[in-house]
Amino acid sequence: MMRVSIYVDGFNVYHGVEEHCPQYLWLSYRALAEVLTESQETIQDIYYFTAVATWKSRKAITEHEHFILAQKSVDVKVVRGRFQKQSTECHLCHRFYTTHVEKRTDVNIAVQVMEDAFGNRFDKAWLVSADSDLLPIIPDEPPTAAGPTLTQTPSGAVEATWNAGPTTLTVATPRK
Repeated sequence: MMRVSIYVDGFNVYHGVEEHCPQYLWLSYRALAEVLTESQETIQDIYYFTAVATWKSRKAITEHEHFILAQKSVDVKVVRGRFQKQSTECHLCHRFYTTHVEKRTDVNIAVQVMEDAFGNRFDKAWLVSADSDLLPIIPDEPPTAAGPTLTQTPSGAVEATWNAGPTTLTVATPRK
């Protein structure tokens, strides 16, 4: 059986789902993984990378924490990032206002994928995100006999496969 790991960029997926299909906001990433895997594949790990927006309402924070607990209840591994305050200038009125920027999620995803690849913990990996900041973990070099193989689907998703020590890593993510 081929071992498959799934890496979910929670913040990115949440906003995409909220905009395009809000009925799936409480999506089970375990159920998604079971739909994505084929009969000859077994789910090794599912990671959900997220950061709780602590400046939001108590209700929003509680709902996010409940969502995290729901994911954990079906053996999804949760990796938390954080938000950082940032002062930003309005381009129209030139006043400054405070906003919040997500931190660590992209790095946490990249580090976990690489740790798992070099630790031979999967045979195939799926990266669920539309964040082009994650593309650096997919080599851009043309395929060679010993190097990466890159394919692009008609929808614009990029799938990369390359030898990473004792394992082969396959990652798919949409191109922006």
